Amino acid sequence: MTRLCLLIFTLAVYAALIQDIAAQTLDFCGEPDKSDYTLIQDPFLGDIDHGQPGIIFETAYGEGSPRWFMVYQNGIDAKPYRAMRVSSNTTVFVDLTTSCSTFSGRLVRGNDIDFDGGAHNLGTWAEMNWQSYPLVYGGVSVIEGNDGPILLQSEDPNTPHMGFTEDIIPRAPKECRVKKDSGGMALKPTDKDGYDEATREFTKRQLDNQKVSIDKNYTATVMSHNGRFRVVFQHGNH
Repeated sequence: MTRLCLLIFTLAVYAALIQDIAAQTLDFCGEPDKSDYTLIQDPFLGDIDHGQPGIIFETAYGEGSPRWFMVYQNGIDAKPYRAMRVSSNTTVFVDLTTSCSTFSGRLVRGNDIDFDGGAHNLGTWAEMNWQSYPLVYGGVSVIEGNDGPILLQSEDPNTPHMGFTEDIIPRAPKECRVKKDSGGMALKPTDKDGYDEATREFTKRQLDNQKVSIDKNYTATVMSHNGRFRVVFQHGNH
């Protein structure tokens, strides 16, 4: 009888631990329902870089106007976690893990419309995940659309550049192109509910699926053992 009680107690503790772990995976940094959830930085001049995990972020645009760039947490599409207005031809450091050590999400091109409380997912994503730090991974995805090229590189030795450098939107078939909610031009999603088959096939002919996530059959990612990535946004449509 004692053994049975111990077994039941052990199973109950184990079940509670499993529930706690499951709950943790659903936790978000900050409180999305609060009005101050989004950290708005206009202009954004960069966070202090002490060598901690984060993003070395470069805007290689060749123009004078600053642009919005948004950071979103996975699972929260209607509210940016950070909104940063960055000048062209600038390199800044973005520290996400000091305030959110398990941050998982994306850095994307933004616009004023991103503050309206709606989801505006169409575009190229630079994705990063620190949930399993020090085993961190990142990549570039056009699964939710393509609004221009992005490059991503780990600081690990001998790791490949991920992403792409050429804007393929101008030469895409007309039926593959669509306007973003902001009015900027993009390509349609390649692998989400209701994705466009013609856009997927065109994109597969133009981009290397070992360096860009085009469909969910293969996720193109690279590891970073120090938790740092260099991300370069080339000219795109905000």
